[in-house]
Amino acid sequence: MPPRDPKRQGNDEDFVPATQYPKITKATQVPALPDDQSPPEFNPLPINNDCPYGKPNLPTGFDNTDAFKIFKLFFTDELIDLLAYYTNANAAMALQNTPHQKTAQIQRWKDTSRQEIYAYFGVLIYMGLHKEPSIEDY
Repeated sequence: MPPRDPKRQGNDEDFVPATQYPKITKATQVPALPDDQSPPEFNPLPINNDCPYGKPNLPTGFDNTDAFKIFKLFFTDELIDLLAYYTNANAAMALQNTPHQKTAQIQRWKDTSRQEIYAYFGVLIYMGLHKEPSIEDY
């Protein structure tokens, strides 16, 4: 490709003209800053964590070597059941509100369960930890 001719820049449809900024001189008037306002009173959130820095604050007697138990501290069985319920309800609603010609794919829907939601999260976590070159490699 030959070098671009700077004189022909006006004819290049991809050329973006340079931004024209106003000229600032010593005589340019700078607007005054607004009156100084003090920040509002700040009360930090008290954190009652007696654990040394870098240690998790887990329940007493908790086995911190079991990753699934730690996961279940955040995603309880009740929460996973709710995720399954709302997923199934959304699929049922989509089936009712979809035109007839597009329902074939939705009609194949089978309700999900707690075990399938846990498996889904497991796959997501695995995919986040083990990077593969393509999606088919998972």
